[in-house]
Amino acid sequence: MRLLQRPEFDSTLDLARRNASSSESVGIPPAPRSYIMECAGSCKDRVVMMALIRALVVLGVLAVIAYATYAMISGTTKRRIHVAPAGQRWLATHCAVNDATRIVVRKVSAGNGDVLDEHVVVEIPNGDSDFDSKFLEAMAEARSRAALFESESD
Repeated sequence: MRLLQRPEFDSTLDLARRNASSSESVGIPPAPRSYIMECAGSCKDRVVMMALIRALVVLGVLAVIAYATYAMISGTTKRRIHVAPAGQRWLATHCAVNDATRIVVRKVSAGNGDVLDEHVVVEIPNGDSDFDSKFLEAMAEARSRAALFESESD
């Protein structure tokens, strides 16, 4: 952009105006315009181009934000969906019976959780000095049996 400024007063031009006859042509510029902003055609094109580029950048950023939001929402939805197996399933669990803990493998109904079958893996007295290690071993055994029974029922 070019800023046209008001030229300073030039005494020689004023003197030339006074001395010139009406038939003489003196090259005197027209009366100055005060602070007019003038933009050439190429300057206008650049302004329009910059506006388009800015608009494209904004649209690109919005598209990236929208995609990231969609990816996060759809990713968490996929992780939360658990398809319940049809029919029955085998579970490893434990329960307290009198003064002992019984580790069992149960076949339960997928719909309401009713116990259909139960296999006792081991029963550990609560006062046993090595209760923790026996409990962990028994639960590992129960889980492996549940996996075996589950694979046989397919």
